[in-house]
Amino acid sequence: MNVPFLSGRRRNGASTAGPGASRGAIEKLAIVCPRDLALALADQKLRGLTEFPESTIAFVVVTNLQNSPLLKHHRDILWKAFGLPIFEELRADDGRVIARECEVHNGLHVEDQSGFPANADFETAVCDCGSERPRLRGMPEPARGRAAMAYSG
Repeated sequence: MNVPFLSGRRRNGASTAGPGASRGAIEKLAIVCPRDLALALADQKLRGLTEFPESTIAFVVVTNLQNSPLLKHHRDILWKAFGLPIFEELRADDGRVIARECEVHNGLHVEDQSGFPANADFETAVCDCGSERPRLRGMPEPARGRAAMAYSG
């Protein structure tokens, strides 16, 4: 998703972002927050405890090497709660974005291979979105702390 976002802090540590967010009314809004907070917000939304702006266009879930990929049941919960496209952004321990998901949802496009373990698995075929950047297929179990799962088939 190549949208220029300006971020701002909101309650519960979630960020909201959107073009034109610096002043005046926000026309388009994306919610950006860590996985666990995203799932907590989804739970609150499903129970009718919180609301989100109608102008929200996407939900970006920030993950790290220990809790990535965003699992299918997580995506299902977020979709049920918000009815928005869900995108994953993978960050290294130092906060750098090292991979992000495109609108095709066919793996995470690698921004910085230096943030991955040496034996991470990458797909090098051109993505259906047109990007030639490699996509993350999976990581070894020790890097994630759970069984390796594929990002793309």
